[in-house]
Amino acid sequence: RRELEGKSSEVLRELEKELKNTKNEHDATKQQVAKLEKGLKEEKFNSDKLKMQINKFEREKQDELEALASKLDKEKKGGSQNIAGYKKKYEDLHKEYKNLIEERNAKDHAISALQNGMQETIDDLEKQVEELEGELDTAND
Repeated sequence: RRELEGKSSEVLRELEKELKNTKNEHDATKQQVAKLEKGLKEEKFNSDKLKMQINKFEREKQDELEALASKLDKEKKGGSQNIAGYKKKYEDLHKEYKNLIEERNAKDHAISALQNGMQETIDDLEKQVEELEGELDTAND
């Protein structure tokens, strides 16, 4: 009986030791689970924070794109008006250029006619001078 009681006590101590070890392991596991849960919460918080930053960044970029598209539309409309304005200026300058060419041609023609008229007058005067010199020579003889 003593032997049985001794063995029982020994088995009981072993069981208590195992129970204590199991309890310690359980507590350690609980601590690890708590750490992992805390880390998971932090990761979820950081993930949510990052998602908010990404959404904010996407909204800002979308706003910038919309503003740029609007600006380009305005510039395109303004560009068409500018092109029409430049085309009108070109046409006006081209007309003015043609008018100046015509005016120059008319002046050149008038100058040429005047020069021809003057040359005829000079020729006539030289002829008269020759005739008068001839008459003087005949009168002097």
